Amino acid sequence: MTKSHIFPVIAAVPVSVLVACGDNDKDGGVPTPDGTPSRTASSRAPTASVTASPKPTAAPTRVVGRYQDLTLVLLRPATMDLKAASAVEALQQFDQLFAEMVAGAPTPAKFSQLANPATAKILNDLLEPQRQAKERGAGQLTIRTTKVKVGTSLVMVDGCFDQSELMTVRADGSRYVDPTVKRGPTMALRAMLTKTAGPWRVDEYVLSASKC
Repeated sequence: MTKSHIFPVIAAVPVSVLVACGDNDKDGGVPTPDGTPSRTASSRAPTASVTASPKPTAAPTRVVGRYQDLTLVLLRPATMDLKAASAVEALQQFDQLFAEMVAGAPTPAKFSQLANPATAKILNDLLEPQRQAKERGAGQLTIRTTKVKVGTSLVMVDGCFDQSELMTVRADGSRYVDPTVKRGPTMALRAMLTKTAGPWRVDEYVLSASKC
C-alpha cells in the first residue's frame, strides 16, 4: 500500500500551498524536507516589520496537549509584543487542531476558520491516505516559537519543528519510525498569519530542513 506523508509544507506566500509528499514505502505521519511540490496558487505578501520593544505576556510559555498516542508540546518566548499575542495564540490553536487530526481524529469545524480554504483542503487531502489505512501519528511533536515579527495586519513567526520523537501507529497497533524523521529530525518553521476581516488566519506554514 502506498501513501503520502501527512504533514505538508505550505508555501511561502499567502494562499499558496506547496505540498511535500514522502516515499511510497509505508511512510506515515511526518513531514519531509525532500518531497515533491504539488498544487500552488499565489498572491503578493506584505512585509512584516521587526518589533522594537517586546513585552511580557500573560500566556503560558509551555503548552502540552495529548491526542491519543500523540503528545504535542508548544513552546514560546516569555517576552513578546502584545500586538502579536492573539496571532500566536491562533497559530497554537492551528497546531493543536492539526495534531488532533494527525492523531486520528476527524477534521474539527474550527480548522477551516484558522487556515485559508486552500490550506485546509490540501491538509485534509494529505490526511486521507492515512485515514483510509487507519494509521495515526504517535510519540511527541515539539513546536518552538523563537522569533515574532509584527506588521499592521500581518504577523510572521519563526521557530523549530522537532519531530525527532514522532512515530506512526499501524492499524494493527504496531509502530514504526518514518525514514524521513531519521533524515530530518528537526525542521525550521516559518508561519505567516494575516488579519483582514475576522480572526487571525494561517496563510503560510513553511517547513525547511534545518537543525534547530
